[in-house]
Amino acid sequence: NVLCDVCMDTIKGIRYKCRDCDNYDLCQACYPLAAERYHPKHSFTAIERPLGSSSRSSVTVNSCPRTEVQRLEHAAYCDICTVVITGVRHKCFQCPDYDLCEECLPLAKVHHRGHNFVPIFYPGELSIKVDYTPHYGIVCDGCDGEITGIRYKCGNCADYDLCGNCEASPFHRHDPKH
Repeated sequence: NVLCDVCMDTIKGIRYKCRDCDNYDLCQACYPLAAERYHPKHSFTAIERPLGSSSRSSVTVNSCPRTEVQRLEHAAYCDICTVVITGVRHKCFQCPDYDLCEECLPLAKVHHRGHNFVPIFYPGELSIKVDYTPHYGIVCDGCDGEITGIRYKCGNCADYDLCGNCEASPFHRHDPKH
C-alpha cells in the first residue's frame, strides 16, 4: 500500500525507497527517469518484497539505472535518461532521432505515446536511412530551426510546424485536440 511519488499509483513489483529522504518512493516504471532527473545525488534501496512477506530482499542502488557492466555500447543516447545506451537500443520507427535504453522503454507509453520501437542488439546491426531533405522557409515552432526530413504540420492551425525531434519530444505541447 505504498504510492509512487511520481505517478501516484500503488507500487507493484520493485519499490525504490530513497535513502536520503524521509518519505520518497518510486515504482519500477518511474525509477529510471525520476531518480536521474529529480534525485540525481540520492541513493535508493530496491525493495523486491514488502515487509511481512515470506522473504524480503533489498539491495542499495545508486540513482543511475545502469547496473550491468559487460554490455555493448551504442553510438546513441537515451532520450529519457540521457545516458549512452548500452545493451539493447530501442529505436523509434517514426522519429528521425529518438532512442531509448532498455530501462526507459516502459516509460515510452507515457513519454512517447503511440510510436513503435525496434530493438537493436548490436551496434550497427540496423541501418536506418534518414531523410534530410530541407523544407526551405519552414521553421519549426518547437525549436525555431529549419525543418529537414519529415515535416509535421498541424491540420488545424494555419501556420504550425514541427521537425521530427520536436514532434517526438514530450516537452513541446501543442493543442492535444489538433
